[in-house]
Amino acid sequence: MSSDVAMRPARREDAPAIVELFHAGFSPSLVDATIYGCPGVARYVAQQIGVAGGRSDTVFTVAETDGRLAACVELRRRASDVFLNYIAVAGEARGRGVGTAVLRAAIEGWSVGGRCTFSLDVFEENSSAASWYERLGLRDVQRSSLWNVPLRGDEGTAEGWTVSGWPQAEASQREFGFSAFDAVGPDARYTVGRLGSRWFRLTEATALGRDGLRALLRELDPGRRVLAIATGGDDAVATIAGAALLVRSRRMSAELGTVLERLG
Repeated sequence: MSSDVAMRPARREDAPAIVELFHAGFSPSLVDATIYGCPGVARYVAQQIGVAGGRSDTVFTVAETDGRLAACVELRRRASDVFLNYIAVAGEARGRGVGTAVLRAAIEGWSVGGRCTFSLDVFEENSSAASWYERLGLRDVQRSSLWNVPLRGDEGTAEGWTVSGWPQAEASQREFGFSAFDAVGPDARYTVGRLGSRWFRLTEATALGRDGLRALLRELDPGRRVLAIATGGDDAVATIAGAALLVRSRRMSAELGTVLERLG
């Protein structure tokens, strides 16, 4: 890697360039299924970076050359796990070891005590990234699939279902372009996300078997479709009329120490 590439923690003013990098890293058909396809995400990133004392659970590290961002890593700390939310390298910086260097800098810059794992999700279609992660020692621990599910108007009624957290969700939607609220049924509660103007996002795909939930979502916004994430098998979603597979994803994990060692 060239010596003119510098690694540093991200600053608030980096947010637009970070969003541009991450946005460019997705295929056009998938970017709006992430927060990086939402119109206000740069404000969200700036506020994450600006958390007082650097106490955010989400940390951004950048590689900079000639005053421009060459790469960025977004890490999120969970209980005993460091999760790689996103990594992107600018086209002109690829093949120079910048991705390896910025990932190593991001991990080393975050004080992690005790035994810890390193995890990430990668789309199956991104075979080059998956091969790199395998060389770093990561192995599959889970498979999932993302589905495009229409709300067709034949879901029955939303009788017995209510919405919790809607005012807060509306404020977040206006500010950042994405949000979440809870859909509460007679015997269940599900967190539902909104991404841009196109998607409801549901990580518990089996919930779509509840006609009342789908009817509720259609009442809230009939113009949206559901981005349903199915873990393990696809049966819960594949049988819904009009459902279409978007992409399959691999959850990969390894001991953090192993990853650092192989990063060099």
